[in-house]
Amino acid sequence: MTSSANQPGKDALVLGGRKAPPTSEAVLGGLPGIAQRLQSSTVPVKVAALAEAMNIAALGTAISFAKFIFLPHQKLSFKSARLVSEESTTKKLSTGFWLAMIILLGGLIAANGAYYEAYTLKNIVKPLVTIFLGWLSYFLIFKKLAIKLPRAIEKFDHLIGVMSLMLISLFWIAWTRSPFSI
Repeated sequence: MTSSANQPGKDALVLGGRKAPPTSEAVLGGLPGIAQRLQSSTVPVKVAALAEAMNIAALGTAISFAKFIFLPHQKLSFKSARLVSEESTTKKLSTGFWLAMIILLGGLIAANGAYYEAYTLKNIVKPLVTIFLGWLSYFLIFKKLAIKLPRAIEKFDHLIGVMSLMLISLFWIAWTRSPFSI
């Protein structure tokens, strides 16, 4: 067997930039792969990379919103504003809430009614799977993580902010009193 049998062929992707990466296949996954494909000169490769980046962003958004969706809350009642029993803490939903829900959901339904091409099986399943994976990863991974950052970083950030505001006001005072003002 010759040593050329172990070498890549002329159309192999491992030759390094001699051939554009395919748009329908994964060359390098994750964020490094997206960054590599965004540097490509062909438009379809960039569009495919942006689509993959949007999928990753959607999954991250679903994970972060799961934190807010599954916060502990009180059960609300449609019946009355008074407490039904000693143990019960039900409240009446206000009319403003229902008015806002009708306006927001009505606008959403009206806008999507005009775009009926979006209602394909693929376009319905993909967001539901993304939300499911986001919630699942939140419950299995991120809910158990407790990241506690030191307060010194936040205090330093506040210090930089106040110093920036002071510098802007000093420049503003100097600018308005100078003869070179506009």
